[in-house]
Amino acid sequence: MGRPHIKREVEHPPVWQHFMPERRLSRGCVVLHLDEYEAVRLSDYLGFSHEEAAKKMGISRSTFTRLIGSAHRKIGEAVTLGKEIFVHGGNVRFRKDILHCGACGNTIPSTFGVPVPESCPECGEKRLYSLGRMFQHKGRWKRRKGGFDAGNQEES
Repeated sequence: MGRPHIKREVEHPPVWQHFMPERRLSRGCVVLHLDEYEAVRLSDYLGFSHEEAAKKMGISRSTFTRLIGSAHRKIGEAVTLGKEIFVHGGNVRFRKDILHCGACGNTIPSTFGVPVPESCPECGEKRLYSLGRMFQHKGRWKRRKGGFDAGNQEES
């Protein structure tokens, strides 16, 4: 029996779950796990070294290198072959959340333990929803003291 996987730290959920080629000429799909997405965000977008990014995610540098390699292969496959990219799954824990207004599309950063606004500051609508909850697995979310677990766990 192998070692249990530790939860990888993800700063916040992505603002999109799905990316597709223009004109809906998709030739299949690839699934980018949330930890792979975070590896790409930290390394390629924010420019952190593998060592720095691994510390932010709470994993070893060698594990981070495997994650980023896997993510690059999947993204390369999608871009080269015209496949859709779906972001979901993985053994992760969000440190922060993002609220999204269903009326105007505004996004509002949210920290766990801090009261959330009742309505959107832009348009005043009360149709705010958590992007973190969109990444749930089979409707099983556990609200933890420091954030949401978005992994494949069962309810206790």
